[in-house]
This record gives sequence, structure tokens and C-alpha cells, in this order.
Amino acid sequence: MNTLNKWNRKLHRWLGLPFILAFIVLVVSSLSQGGAFQLPGWLAAVAIGSLLALLLTGVTMFVQHYWGRWQRARRSSRTAAS
Repeated sequence: MNTLNKWNRKLHRWLGLPFILAFIVLVVSSLSQGGAFQLPGWLAAVAIGSLLALLLTGVTMFVQHYWGRWQRARRSSRTAAS
């Protein structure tokens, strides 16, 4: 596993923490105020920002998996044809 992939996985794991915390704060605040909850701007920014970063790192990991599989299959077919 290359260094970029390792850092992407670590970043993806650590980005999940602020998103989960922001989500928990949102749910608890919403339940405590009977559903009429106005989301603070900074909390919305943290939740949406971390969600977008999670999306980017997750898609990158997903594509890397299938790209590597495709590369290995391509290499093995070249070796078998030789």
C-alpha cells in the first residue's frame, strides 16, 4: 500500500469524528427543543465540510480499489499472452 493511500485512509477515519460529533449535537439539540431547532451556522459548516471531505476520500478509496484490480488483471493477461 503506498503512502498516499495510507494517508487517505487515516484522513478518512479522522474526518469521521467531527461529522459524528456534529450529527450527535444536532440530534440532541433537536430532540431537546421539540423539533423546532435552528442549526447554528458554524455547526452546519462543520457537518457539511466534513461530509464533503468524507465523500472525496471515500470515493478515492473506492476508485483505487477497482483501479488496482483492473491493473493487476491487465498485467496478468499481458504475462499470459507472452
